[in-house]
Amino acid sequence: MRMRLAFAVAAVGVAGVVALATWPSPCPIELKMVSVQPAEIINESGEMFCLVTLSVHNPKSVGLQFENNQMIFEARVSNHWVEASNHWTLGLLRAGNTREVLVLIEPGADACRFRLRYSYWPTGLPFGIGDTWAREMPPSQLSAQVQHVARRLSVTLYDRLWPPRESWVRSPHWRVGWTRVCNVSPAGATLEQTLPADKR
Repeated sequence: MRMRLAFAVAAVGVAGVVALATWPSPCPIELKMVSVQPAEIINESGEMFCLVTLSVHNPKSVGLQFENNQMIFEARVSNHWVEASNHWTLGLLRAGNTREVLVLIEPGADACRFRLRYSYWPTGLPFGIGDTWAREMPPSQLSAQVQHVARRLSVTLYDRLWPPRESWVRSPHWRVGWTRVCNVSPAGATLEQTLPADKR
């Protein structure tokens, strides 16, 4: 009876961890405009694009791994979101770290956002959960016991909580989400320029 109760308690606890780990949420990175400058690129209407430097900050206590593909980047022009060119990727952004990126902004844009595919790079979770090395070398005897219980309950669950190294590299558990909107004014207001009439 006690053994069954212990298994039930362990199952509920593990299920709770999985639910928290997979609960949908906005992309947690924070965007902030650092600087704006003319791009010396003109559109068909004679308006000048702007180069905007953005700081990308990870406020979480865990690292964030981003899919190694170009990310969807949109600028807001006249209250409409327009997909803009983007040629960079983030890779891995460790907990508390900040990185700067340079993006090309449409004339008249006042805000921007990214749509990212990302996964958490867990560290410091109980029982070594999310740590691929803890699968082979449990950090404590209790961790080894919890892993044993999880493996008996479900091999799939065990692999999800303590993923093999090769599976983590091949197929992280990607989440998809938009960043919070970042204000890029005065990109469209103060830096908007037009060609001289004789060059149009």
